[in-house]
Amino acid sequence: MRDPMRLVFAILLGAVLLMLDATTGFASDDSGAYSARGYAHDDVVTMQNGQVRRDELAAAANPAASPWEYARIAHCGMETWIVPDDQTLTTCMGTPIACENDATPYAPLYRRPTGSTDDSTWERIGDWTCPEVTVPAFTAQDLRNLLIVSGTAGLQPGDGALLVNHPNIVYTDATDQAFTTTLLGFTFDVTVTATTFTWDFDDGTPTLSTTDPGTAYRTSSGDDLDGYLTHTYTQPGTHAMTLTTTWAGRYRVQGDTDWQDVLGTATTTASSRTFDVVERQADLVADDCDADPTAPGCG
Repeated sequence: MRDPMRLVFAILLGAVLLMLDATTGFASDDSGAYSARGYAHDDVVTMQNGQVRRDELAAAANPAASPWEYARIAHCGMETWIVPDDQTLTTCMGTPIACENDATPYAPLYRRPTGSTDDSTWERIGDWTCPEVTVPAFTAQDLRNLLIVSGTAGLQPGDGALLVNHPNIVYTDATDQAFTTTLLGFTFDVTVTATTFTWDFDDGTPTLSTTDPGTAYRTSSGDDLDGYLTHTYTQPGTHAMTLTTTWAGRYRVQGDTDWQDVLGTATTTASSRTFDVVERQADLVADDCDADPTAPGCG
């Protein structure tokens, strides 16, 4: 039985394309569970509709962990051809649909369980489609599925206790990252860039949000900490800082020179070491601590 929601999306989008004299269109519900794509030419609307499942899209993040593998397959009599992602193919009966500028259409998209070697398990999930309406958008959810490496939540001093009312340097080494991933049979180049760094100092003070990743201490600075990101703890205690990094992304289909922005962002988190914040008190003593280790302020 056909899913009625899929049919509704296809009919509505087709009607809109004809009314607006548009050439291409896309529609989906708020959750992304249902979607439809269409291409209008010569008063004819070619529809591609489908129920988009998140486990299918998760293949973009880690194909080895995906429950599905994808292939574009064209049939000619008893023969089956698996078509590479970046190629198109006509059938032995000729071009099955007419595309804009006489472009060659993409073969239907199939999937089967990952690891299967049984050709009978291939399931057709898409029709012949034209290149201008076939490529799926790379969404914010797809961006979040990428294995983005969070920068470290750096803290200096790098070991030992911190002093009350003394500024401490915080920084991260988050850098741009590049990925090559697959999504519904297409290969994408994706880059991510850190845009915002939010520090939670675990002491009840407001978080610090900045576009500055900070930097580790340079000995040439001496006691001058201007230009560094710092935080001062005012009470003794035990803490661990948390850094939340927000990432923006760009993507393109391999072979295309035009990059597009991902509509949405991804976040990663990192934690610092756990550390104590302590008070130190200065006292005048007759001898140094080597001579009297039990004197006030020694030990």
